[in-house]
Amino acid sequence: DRFRYEEAAEVWEKGITQNNTQGKIWRNLALYYFDKAGKPEKAKECLEKALEYKNDPRLLLEYEQLLKNMNYTPEQRIAVYEKYPELLKERDDCYLDKLTLVSQTGDFEKAIEMARVKRFHIYEGGEGKLTKQHAWMHTLYGKELMESGESEKAEKIFLSGVNMPKSYGEAKTFFNQEAHIFYYLGVLYEKQGEAVKADK
Repeated sequence: DRFRYEEAAEVWEKGITQNNTQGKIWRNLALYYFDKAGKPEKAKECLEKALEYKNDPRLLLEYEQLLKNMNYTPEQRIAVYEKYPELLKERDDCYLDKLTLVSQTGDFEKAIEMARVKRFHIYEGGEGKLTKQHAWMHTLYGKELMESGESEKAEKIFLSGVNMPKSYGEAKTFFNQEAHIFYYLGVLYEKQGEAVKADK
């Protein structure tokens, strides 16, 4: 916090030579290499060491954020979450990130089920992220079902996208985005020849 980044890195490197099992030092070095030195691969190596030596769920979040910034694929990032199931359990933000990644791979049914079975505790700064994801994964899954001819199931999925489970820990607000759900629900009714319902 005194802007003496290189000196701080030198101290941490020295600390590693004395004891290379200090997870906090590896984590600090990762921040330096990514944020100040512009060496993402070195940062990744350091965070992997930090996770190896310190059982801290915060490190999993930071590691996943790093992989995201390095353009790792959803499949690669899901594999990391599956490598640390116990740490994943301790962070709702990581769990939400994982189900979002699952949704990005096109497995909407699994992502919806992941959200359904989890009781969330909304954290500061995370308000609205889960409800937004809820709406989108139901919209995309419903659209997929509609296009494959499963109209009845598609309708149920669209309507489920409008309703928020109490287990989410937050209710719908004025800012909830639902127009896309109702649009595709209207398209579905139009396909079924129900013009009055479609117009509504």
